[in-house]
Amino acid sequence: MPGHVSGRIKLLADDTKLYRHVTEDPAEFQADIDALVRWSSEWLLPFNASKCKVMHIGRHNPRRTYRLNDSVIEEVTEEKDLGIIIDEDLKFHQQTAAAIAKASKMLAVVKRSFATINEVTLPLLYKSMVRPFMEGDMITVF
Repeated sequence: MPGHVSGRIKLLADDTKLYRHVTEDPAEFQADIDALVRWSSEWLLPFNASKCKVMHIGRHNPRRTYRLNDSVIEEVTEEKDLGIIIDEDLKFHQQTAAAIAKASKMLAVVKRSFATINEVTLPLLYKSMVRPFMEGDMITVF
């Protein structure tokens, strides 16, 4: 498949990602999409147009509308991929807010579940039940 497109492509088990710097000629990205559609038709692996999305990254992006077959590809400003929420500015504000919300909910569960929490049990409960949401485990999809 990489020989069919001129942009960068990532193939995963059930996912395809196409990247391209489009400030010079945005029509080339549409040509890459069309090449992917032809390839997928040839191999009888059609893309689900309702699951396809385009994210315009960068301030000088022309924000052109792209099509997959006869359907307009939905434009998004943020997307969750592999458990990480990323936005068009390549920032993780939504990811951080989601992790904080999950940690706060877990802290509330801990407070409701234990009638008495002393200075010994509180650090243990916090470290095992709340802190993972704020550290490396916040990437985990629940």
